[in-house]
Amino acid sequence: MLLSRQDGVVRLDQLREAGHDWNAVRRMLGHSLVPLGHSTYRRCSPEPPTPRQLVRGALLAVPGSAACLSAAAIVHGLQGSRRPPPVHLLCPPSATRAQAGGVRLHWYGIAEEELTTVDGMAVTTIERTVFDLVRTSDQLGAVSVGDSALHRQLLTVHELAEVRDRLAARASTRARGCWLDRCDGRAESPLESRGRIILTDAGLPPDDLQTPVERGAGREPLRLDMSWSGPPRWGGEADGAEHHDPAPAVYADLDRMGELGALGWPQILHYIWRDTLPHGIPGFLARFRANIRP
Repeated sequence: MLLSRQDGVVRLDQLREAGHDWNAVRRMLGHSLVPLGHSTYRRCSPEPPTPRQLVRGALLAVPGSAACLSAAAIVHGLQGSRRPPPVHLLCPPSATRAQAGGVRLHWYGIAEEELTTVDGMAVTTIERTVFDLVRTSDQLGAVSVGDSALHRQLLTVHELAEVRDRLAARASTRARGCWLDRCDGRAESPLESRGRIILTDAGLPPDDLQTPVERGAGREPLRLDMSWSGPPRWGGEADGAEHHDPAPAVYADLDRMGELGALGWPQILHYIWRDTLPHGIPGFLARFRANIRP
């Protein structure tokens, strides 16, 4: 039960409190448990630990801490931040100052009402998490975070505006607050958000997002991530690598493209994550400019 409640993660002293001595723990290792971090273990699996398990393990290893920044985003289910480890934890002043591997400890001040608990994990509130991520991100990352908060209904438009106003009230983050005016909850992924902002800044703003393509009575419409009315009309699709590596997904995409062509959308431009990185943006924009009339 304890492992199920804690994402398959447990601390050594929790095992002892449950009646397991060190000999029993050693018997579990490699059998039902594998080490995760300092005095923490996870359920044995051939797969690497999930991001939630890493955050959970770090919180168990540093009592009194709370997940913040990208770690808080993982706990809340907020997309937009693709920052690699370490796990970011906000610690009380009395906590250790020693930085452990894979974990980054912070001690900045925060009001008590900006902390909450999600699934038993101490974490900054969604408002504070968005505030912290935006103040430490570039524009593409900031808009992606705001889009995700709206799309997943973690924040309302009014609540996101309050975060924007808080950022705008500080001279050091005033410009970042303005970035949140560009958020649109229709974006379903950070890659869609990044592509939209890059294209808009280049004078190629999409005419519509999540454009429905009707397929006839009784069938769910297909949707294009973004579209331009033309003439000729074009669709834009963000292709996340996690959805397009396996062969079955590739075949499904080919079928979808064929169906879109038959429904009057034969011209679809695709882009991937590296197209939205600095070295990929020139080529990304060149492909879209060659086909889409501003």
